[in-house]
Parts: sequence; structure tokens; C-alpha cells
Amino acid sequence: MKCKKIINVFLVLLTSVFSFGQNSGPNQIGLKHSFEADNSYSKRITELDSLITWQERVILHIDKSIIAENSSIFFKAYLLTGPNRVRATLSKVLKVELRDKEKQIVATQYHKVEDGMTEGVLTLPKKMEEGTYTLIAFTRWMQNYGEPFYFTEKLQYVSNGTERIKDKQVAFSPAVTFHPEGGNLVADLSNKLLFKIHSTEVTSPIHAKIIDKNNNEVAATVSFGPSLMSTIFYPRKNENYWLKLGDQRSYQLPASLTSGYLLSINNIDPNLISIGVQATQEFLNSSIWIKGEMSGITYFEKELKLTESSAKIDIKKQGIPFGLLTISILDEGDRLQAIRPVYIDADNDLKLDILPQHQRANEGELTFKVKVVDSKGVPVTTEVALSATTIDNNKSFQEIQDRFGFNWQNNDSYDSRRKERFLTDLSLLTQESGDSKMISQQIPNEIKYPFQQGLDLLGYAYNLENKLLKNTKIQMLSTSDAMVQEFVTDTSGKL
Repeated sequence: MKCKKIINVFLVLLTSVFSFGQNSGPNQIGLKHSFEADNSYSKRITELDSLITWQERVILHIDKSIIAENSSIFFKAYLLTGPNRVRATLSKVLKVELRDKEKQIVATQYHKVEDGMTEGVLTLPKKMEEGTYTLIAFTRWMQNYGEPFYFTEKLQYVSNGTERIKDKQVAFSPAVTFHPEGGNLVADLSNKLLFKIHSTEVTSPIHAKIIDKNNNEVAATVSFGPSLMSTIFYPRKNENYWLKLGDQRSYQLPASLTSGYLLSINNIDPNLISIGVQATQEFLNSSIWIKGEMSGITYFEKELKLTESSAKIDIKKQGIPFGLLTISILDEGDRLQAIRPVYIDADNDLKLDILPQHQRANEGELTFKVKVVDSKGVPVTTEVALSATTIDNNKSFQEIQDRFGFNWQNNDSYDSRRKERFLTDLSLLTQESGDSKMISQQIPNEIKYPFQQGLDLLGYAYNLENKLLKNTKIQMLSTSDAMVQEFVTDTSGKL
């Protein structure tokens, strides 16, 4: 006997960069064909362009941030490819490591990636010292970019910790992530840096400051709620800095680049996006391009000549649809130098009405009418992305609109939404999924590590007299699938 579960759905405008809700990733064969057809890769014009275009990211969800002895870490990982962060990858192997405070590996696992996802359990070694450990996840392709591009998560290990955690006797240091506005800190420029505290125990704003190696305060911070802080400061070349909380805990800031570009954006105005650019001295009198994209569509691309160390440009929001806009700086070699998401609530141009039509409960179906009009009420042709989520049967449609913020009626009080835009901007900048450290100065100029399709087995071949078999054909039998393959050892006997 089959049972059909009836659910209600509500269509909402999708404004995030990606969704984990898809049942399977995009076609892997199509992704491979696209990669092989990439001119910058196949023609080898510049490997840097391919490294930017095909960059991978790992998002790892774990079940706990405090780990006790004789416990395990359950995780699920999503691999995202390209600037649009599609959940697909040519990598088939994800490596997961647990490192101690000395950066020594204490546990390692390999996991097979299917449909851009994998999951597993990392069992902790029996003997571990109390303290902070780092969980790291990456693919071989990600090794082209270096460790700053790996997924990392701080964990706290407590011996005999089950009872102590329950009794809250653990002095746990919450994880803090750093989010430079344009992707990186650059020395000798005015940097905007956001800090996010990841802890449910923090319920009130925390006093904090930026200090140098001599414990001198170099900048103050401003709090926006209990878990979010911001500062503006001038890092110096080859200097290290720390975020110091009021309880004396400190966290080292990311290293600043000695040269590069900074991107800053003011999105408060309802009609304009104000874009600021800073550059170090060696880039003066050069041209850059300010580019705005949404869902793969370019809405503006402006050339800007840098005659001074800082410049500003205003972009009209008219013609840019509602959603998430990605603004980037490209240099004269079309290389990405900085990138920043911006949320566009352009309801002054386009208005979206979602109206319920009828419901067929026996088939679990709801019908809605979606209408998009311009500021004069004229229907327009446009692109929208929709997602569905279950709702409470007892809620009215008006309550649902209010819940999702989609009650778009004529509203001329744009000033009342300035704070909302500002806080939305801060939230976007601190989202892990929006992490965009895809800056050309950190990306090498060559591809050293190809996509990994399976595990690599290395060894040496010896005969019965314990002598290396050099330049010798060897047949290998796999007992798991009864497969036989022939290999040739090299001049050292390695295969």
C-alpha cells in the first residue's frame, strides 16, 4: 500500500548564491566537456584564467565543535565549482585531516565524491592532548591554490569531556572567522574587516580591539549584535595583528598582501551603488574594470583609470533586477583582483506578486500566479529563480508573505530601509558560502595538481631475491573487483 504525503508549498524568490536542496548535482560529463573546451585551458594561453574559472570550494557541515575522547565527528561536505558555485566537481576524492596546534596531522581520511557531495565519520585517535584542533578538507585540485583556500574549522578537544561538557565546566574559546570586504587585506591601505563569532553562548555584544605584536591597540571595533563586529584599520607590510576580546582571548588576523586592490561598496542608497577602489602605488596610472554580474548575466562593466591611490564610481540600480549581484575588479589582463556580493532590493523598478490560485489536496498540489511588473504596473519579461519550502497549514497567506518578506506593495519610505540594507550587506559579507578569496595574487601561474579521479597507490617492485625490478612490466591484481592491470616500473623500481 502506497501512502502519499500532502504538503503545502510556497514559492519564494531565490536570492542565495547556491542551494543545497538539489537532489543531484549538475551533469558531470557536461562539466568535463566544458572544462576541456575552456580555451584558456586547452590552448594554454594562461593557466591562471583556468584556475580562476574552475576554482573549487568545500563547504563542510559537522555535528559538534567540542569533541571529547572516544567520540567521532560526523560530517557532510558539498563541493562547489566556479564563480557561480554550482554543486558539481571533476574531483572524485575529498581529503579530510585533523591537525593539532602545531599543524601536525593526527588523523586523515579520503572520501569518494558523488554528485558534488560526500559524507563520513572521522574517528578520533585514542591519545590526544586537550586543546584546539583544526579540521581541514580539500581536494587535489584545490592544492593549486594553497591552504588559504581549504575548508578549515576550529575544534576544541576535552579529555574525559562528556560529563564536563554537560556541566559546562569547559572554558571553550569560540571560533572566529575573518571577512575582508573585498576578499583580502592589503598593507598600507584603509581596510574594512568583519569578524564573526561562531558560538550560541555569546548573547551580548563583545568588547574587542585590534592589537599588534607589542600588544598596542591599533584599531577599535564596532559591534552589530552579539556575534558580528567590524573595524577599519591600516595594516603595515610584514606585520602581524590580532583580534583581542574583552576576556583577553586573542585571534590572529589573516596576513595582508604587500600589494593589490581593495574594493568597498556603499549600498544604502535606494537608487545608487557607490563603489570605492584603492590600489597600492605600483598600480597607479593603470586601468581596471568594475563588473557587476547576476546569475551569469553582466549588468554593467565600467573602465576606471587609476590616477590616484583611491577612486569612486556610482552605478545606477535602475535595470538591475532583484537579487544577489556580484561586483568584481578585473585588471588589464582580465584577472580577478577583488570580489564582493551586494543585495539588490530593486522593488522600485520591478514588483513581484505571488497570488494563490487553488489547491488540490488529494494530489498535494498548490497553484500560484506569479506576476512581475515595472514601477508603472506594466508586466515585464524577466528571469526569476524560485524555490519551494513547506509551511504551516494554519498560517494565512498574508502571514507567509510577512514571514518571507515578499509583501511588495508601493513603498516610498526608502529611508526606513537604509538600516536593513546595511545589515543585509554585513550578513552577506560574513556568509561562509560567499567566501570569495579568489584573488589573483594568491593564485599561482601554473596548474601543478590535476583533478583526482581516485586514490593513488605508489610502491616498489622486488623479485624473490629482494632486488628492485627497474623498467619492468608488472601485472597487478585487484582482489576487490578481480581487475588486472599492467604497469611499468621506472628507473628506481617505483610503480
